[in-house]
Amino acid sequence: MIKLVIFDFDGTLVDSAVDIRDAANKLLVKFGYESISLEEVRNHIGEGFTPFIRSIAGERAHDKEYSEEIFQNFQNFYDSQLMKHTTFYDGVEKFLKEYQKRPDSKIGIVSNKPEYQVRRILSGLGAQESHLVEIFGGDRFDVKKPHPKPLLEMMSLAKVTPKETLMIGDSQADVDAALAAGTHFLGVSFGYNSMESLQKYGAVHFINHFDELLNYVSNLS
Repeated sequence: MIKLVIFDFDGTLVDSAVDIRDAANKLLVKFGYESISLEEVRNHIGEGFTPFIRSIAGERAHDKEYSEEIFQNFQNFYDSQLMKHTTFYDGVEKFLKEYQKRPDSKIGIVSNKPEYQVRRILSGLGAQESHLVEIFGGDRFDVKKPHPKPLLEMMSLAKVTPKETLMIGDSQADVDAALAAGTHFLGVSFGYNSMESLQKYGAVHFINHFDELLNYVSNLS
């Protein structure tokens, strides 16, 4: 029986790509690089910020001070417009409301995004953290997805086993983390990576809309 559902954040619960793109392009202009498209941003979101730095800074990505300067400038730009366009995907709020009514149902969020940004977005969207087991951002531990540690720590807090846990996400990091932690995995077809790419990494099952999720969890249980 599934007792814990762990969600990725960007590209799974919320669509934040436009705000991230706009912040990234302000950053790129400031540092003398060319702007990037929404599609390019989507391809980097699930990986975390380090690959993004490498992609724009090239050889200078290994310069610690330069990378830190880029990172801090991006966070400043992004923080200033965190909620301009970001929304829950259709059906998320309905699912959360219905799922929380079930006995022994638990929900956690594991993101590679800085934790304070996840919490600020959730608050801005009217979500109540009190209903969650916990929120783990990419800066909570010494490692982040695809390492299984965040998932293992979430299961430990929820007092559940991997067989009682379902990880839902949209990136290779999500698939790899779930496989390494031994949990079930469910992909979303509407996220930032295609179903075909996720299937190459080992994803088998997908939903096309959050309206399908309650039945999926029930059938899996």
